Amino acid sequence: MYDSPHSSSLFEVVRKRIMQRIQMGAWKQGDMIPNELELADIFKVSQGTVRRALKELVKEGVLVRHQGKGTYVASYRRDMDSIRERINWFAPDTPGAAPMHARIVSFEILDQISPKIALLFQCAPDEPLYRIRRELSYGESEIVSAFDDIYLKVKDFPHLTEDAFHRTEKVNPYVFYEEAYGYFVTTMEDMAKAVLLNPQQAKRAGVNTPYPAICLQRRSFTIDGHMIELRFLTNVTDTQSMVLRGGRH
Repeated sequence: MYDSPHSSSLFEVVRKRIMQRIQMGAWKQGDMIPNELELADIFKVSQGTVRRALKELVKEGVLVRHQGKGTYVASYRRDMDSIRERINWFAPDTPGAAPMHARIVSFEILDQISPKIALLFQCAPDEPLYRIRRELSYGESEIVSAFDDIYLKVKDFPHLTEDAFHRTEKVNPYVFYEEAYGYFVTTMEDMAKAVLLNPQQAKRAGVNTPYPAICLQRRSFTIDGHMIELRFLTNVTDTQSMVLRGGRH
């Protein structure tokens, strides 16, 4: 198989065509895609061009390679360890700490939103949004380690209920987006800002005011560039630390 003289950019064409097949549902999250030779035959290019396209998609987190098994469309439930290497998150300072669990504090539909939220979510001030407020704690502890405010567009998540959101995935909403609505988040735009806990938050976190925290503002986008989530995750820093994208702990 021989590529054209413009093969240096041909891998990008192959990359886009693989993305299109995933977007159209030909290959779903968790599916194994054809091997390099089969893809080369499908797209009429060299195996080297396919390999380069796959390498880019793995780097972007769209695909995941499983040694000795093949290449798969990434899935948050199955591939969280691999995906986590690409995102900013918080880890407990104590090794072997119990897993984090979530409690929904409020679930509501907003008919009017602030100019700041409208600007960040790229929508009109009267765009109906769900606002889901949660408290995150390690294990069965009542001490809150993070305060989580999630905004979702009603039109993107029709018929969403508090029970469905909580029952399907108690801690990681990205599993819920993927499995309940078919939204696979590939890009997260994060901004971190130092803040002070308010008195109510400090009481729930078991600390005194004023107490510093880190607020992670996140805008999440699907594989086709559609923004589906605006999130503010305020993390208490006395028992956990922020692990930056690409970091290890």
